[in-house]
Amino acid sequence: MHIVQWQLPQSDDLNEQTVDVWFANLNVSTHEITQGWAMLSALEQDRANRQMRDWQRNAYIATRTILRSILARYLQLAPQEIIFEVNQYGKPRVATHQNPEQLSFNLSHSGGYLLCGVAVGREIGVDVEEVRLRSSLPSLVRKVLSHDEQATLHTLPAENQTLAFYQSWTHKEAYVKAVGRGISFGLASVEVAMRSNRAAELLRIAGDQHEAKRWTTRQFTPAPQTVASVVVDGENLTFRYHQYATDSSIIP
Repeated sequence: MHIVQWQLPQSDDLNEQTVDVWFANLNVSTHEITQGWAMLSALEQDRANRQMRDWQRNAYIATRTILRSILARYLQLAPQEIIFEVNQYGKPRVATHQNPEQLSFNLSHSGGYLLCGVAVGREIGVDVEEVRLRSSLPSLVRKVLSHDEQATLHTLPAENQTLAFYQSWTHKEAYVKAVGRGISFGLASVEVAMRSNRAAELLRIAGDQHEAKRWTTRQFTPAPQTVASVVVDGENLTFRYHQYATDSSIIP
């Protein structure tokens, strides 16, 4: 598992060999939710109002507010000015006319936490999952893992199997999000190496080892009982890890 060193960014500028990974707690105050509401587009406000429960609504507002605040640092725009588009599979991106540097990003949230990856001129995918036992876990294993991966999982010590599954799952989700294919790309076709107490590793994509090798991956534990994965197109990349604070500062 990669050891993360939280750090202050040297600059809000990115180059093509640097990847910024941001982690945030979505439990924010009522005052911060009120402030964040003003940053959202009309579409985002409508989606927030469609949430069934107050905590879901607040988490959505916090997620979009934090995303806008992070991207604003690089785009040199006010957070509320950022316009989002989506590709044909629904992967979001910054509107082309606002993004001459080809900034790319990806977002994930689980268990009250948010993970955001930012890169320049290359595709990126991230996933964070709360590691917990759930009644649906056996069916998830059958859906997410290939037959060979399922067999490997069952050879691991029983006490390591749940974590190993989540490590594999986050790697697969991060890759699928990086290529922007959504659910049209079966997770079982993204094969990973699973080993006790070690990070997962991409092995083959639809049987292709070369496709797997062209991606750089990182996996770490940003908070207790969580697993996070980052998958980025390219090699020889430098990763910087930042913890987002609700006052828009960075906590090292």
